[in-house]
Amino acid sequence: MHFLLMSLLGIVLLIKAIKLLRLGNQSSYWKAVKGEVTNTMEIREIGPASRTQKMNHLNVKYKYAMKGVEYTSDRVRYKWNHHNLLQEIKKYPPGQELTVYVNTSNAEQAVLEPGVDATNYVAIAAGIFFITAGLSLALTQ
Repeated sequence: MHFLLMSLLGIVLLIKAIKLLRLGNQSSYWKAVKGEVTNTMEIREIGPASRTQKMNHLNVKYKYAMKGVEYTSDRVRYKWNHHNLLQEIKKYPPGQELTVYVNTSNAEQAVLEPGVDATNYVAIAAGIFFITAGLSLALTQ
């Protein structure tokens, strides 16, 4: 039964990683427009094992306009990397004017840091690893 869960985890991870990679690559060609940070908030999440599963991340909300319509978003990047929270808080303070990269085909899709990095490919490799490991376990049982 573990092999099934491992393979399923790999499939979900692989699908998400490919989607982020695709959007990240596309975002490099999106239109640059002016925007403004409206809110920056640190989010603290605690998992079921509260002593070991603590995760802090930053929620950056910003607004931008495309063809006279104002939009809001909170997507900073299409990458898997964890970022330095203190550095990000300083980088995106409320009121900060910045460049927003917008998908001209779907103006609701926007990002502050376009492109991909090595973590996108590591996530794909991890997905493939879990699928392969799950299938290997299934064949040996």
